[in-house]
Amino acid sequence: MARKRQPEITQASSRSLEMLDEIREICLELERHLPPAHGNEKIHDEMVLGGLLCAFFEPACRSQRTIDQLSEVPGVNELLEDNRLARSTLSDALARFDVPSVRHVIRMLR
Repeated sequence: MARKRQPEITQASSRSLEMLDEIREICLELERHLPPAHGNEKIHDEMVLGGLLCAFFEPACRSQRTIDQLSEVPGVNELLEDNRLARSTLSDALARFDVPSVRHVIRMLR
């Protein structure tokens, strides 16, 4: 039997919107510790982390498809500098994600 299709995300929950300023600060902190991005990259590591953190606080986000939908919601889209986290783009960005640079942010979150 096919699984019931989840509703589309057309707006962020109030909890996600409350966290946007904190997530923006975390992204800026990460950006300070990252090496310069390659010129061909449209989605940088700080945007990936920001999108994933927004998804963490959004109860309806359970897949890359819903993260893609969330990335188009006002507020989250501004955090991502008007970029969309399409599934293929997010997959590519996660494959090259600079994990060692995130250690500083993880220490900050503790």
